[in-house]
Parts: sequence; structure tokens; C-alpha cells
Amino acid sequence: MPSVFLHSPLNINLSLADMLRTAAGEIGQKHHTTVRVKALTCHQREDGQLPLTIDEIDDMVITYGSDLAALTKHERREWLRPCAGQFPLREELSARGFEDPQGYFHPIFLIPLLIIYNQKLVPANDAPQKWEDLLDEKWRGQILFPERHLPASRALLALMQDLFPDHYADFLKHIVFRGSPVDVKNAVDEGQYPVGVNKVSFARFSRHKNLAMVWPSEGAFGLPNIMLWRVGTDEALLDVGHFLRSAPLQEFFLRNGYIPVSAEVPMLPEAEINNGRLLWKGWDWFLNMKGDV
Repeated sequence: MPSVFLHSPLNINLSLADMLRTAAGEIGQKHHTTVRVKALTCHQREDGQLPLTIDEIDDMVITYGSDLAALTKHERREWLRPCAGQFPLREELSARGFEDPQGYFHPIFLIPLLIIYNQKLVPANDAPQKWEDLLDEKWRGQILFPERHLPASRALLALMQDLFPDHYADFLKHIVFRGSPVDVKNAVDEGQYPVGVNKVSFARFSRHKNLAMVWPSEGAFGLPNIMLWRVGTDEALLDVGHFLRSAPLQEFFLRNGYIPVSAEVPMLPEAEINNGRLLWKGWDWFLNMKGDV
């Protein structure tokens, strides 16, 4: 029985799992098989980690790109099915290197990670405008991150270590780790912390209207939610991939604050007004980033 493992952001994981199970049932009938879908968030395991060693990977995996950093090049060649050219990206993302040249990793949407701040505590002209500004000593103990094991934090910590290796140890002293991205958003909105990091999807709305987003001048970090397949995967699971790239699903991602990868739907407004500025240097760079990913 072909199996699909789903790990996507908390605000869409349940709905996406339901849609995926419905589609998997129809696809399974077409291919005379049964496709099993299991969904898990990092909050559902005490250690926050997911079963993404090569021995535990399902036939198809949908997850954060950062969850795959542990896979070696040898394991990718030996165990993953290349599907180069089968799932093209919208031109602006392909031009920025989000298309894996090896054909193993296929984004279904991008999660723009950026800086947030409390407008009552931090004047706009004093708010950090780029990732480098978070290194300023005035933010020591003042920057709120989600719990360290969560995907956004792991990705951003690895990014900061990659960008500023000589300052990374001091930068860690600027951070407080607490709760989920929603908890971070609420705490900054309430004035418990002046500055934080978050996803557009959560930072768009705040109860007290004190929250402002900063799309860093270097670019928001475009963390991909991706799909991949094991070697020998049932062909039905490629149809699951086409379902995830379909216009209705891409519109669903867009409505929930993520960057759609299909040219069939509009760009995320927050990305469009910032000229699609994303911090991304290609898959080799991303997979080789060390540190906390």
C-alpha cells in the first residue's frame, strides 16, 4: 500500500490532510490501489523531531525542506526518485534557483520568514530592516523565536549562522525561544517582546493591532515546503504531486499566506509589493547549511 507522509504548517495541516485524503482516495481508485495518508506536526512528538531518516521515509513525503538536511548525497542518489522537469515552477521562482536541478525536491509552496516588531515599543525608523540588524547589541535578550526545535527556528538559525558565522555565538544571546509561531506573534503583539521572527501567514493578523512586519532588505527567507518520492514509488503518488500543484490547492496556499509555486495563481501580495525579494542561494547552499537545521 503506497503511503504519503504530510508535515506542513500548523494553520493548514489538518485541512490539507483532509483534502489530500479525499484526493488520494480518487487517485487510488484510478490506479487500482489504496493510498494511505498520515499527517503529523512537530507538536505531536515530545522531541519535536520527525521520522525523516532514510529508513523511515514513506513512499512520498510532503514536508519542510529543512527536515531533509540530514540526508546525505549518497542517500539522496540511492533512495530518492528524481523527477526532473515533471513539476515546473513559476518563472520568478525558477529563476531564483528554487527548482532542484537533481529533480529530488519539488516545492509545493514557499514559507516567507521575516522580522516582526511591536509598533508601540519600537519606532519604525528604529526597527530592524535587515537580518544583519538583529546582530545589534541593543536586541540582546529581546528577539523572540519559536521553540528551537520547530522548523522556522531551525531554518532561521542555520541561515544566520551561514550569513554571519563570526557573530553567530553572540547572536544566540539575543534570542529567547518560546512557544509556537502563533505564541511568538501574540507575545510581540502584546508587548512582551519588542522584536520576533515569524511567517507571513501568522503575522498578517494581530489581536491588538500592534504588530508590524519587516520584509528584510536581503529578502525574506523562502523556506520551501516540498514533496519527494522514494525510488520504486507507485505511479499513483506522482498524481498526488500533480494534485498538490493544481490551481485549487495553490489558491488554498495563497489564501493562507504562502507563496504559490504555480503560475496559474497570483503571487502572494506581501511578496509582490517587495518585488519578490527572497533570500535563497540554491539547493546546494540550502542543503549544506550547517547549524540548527
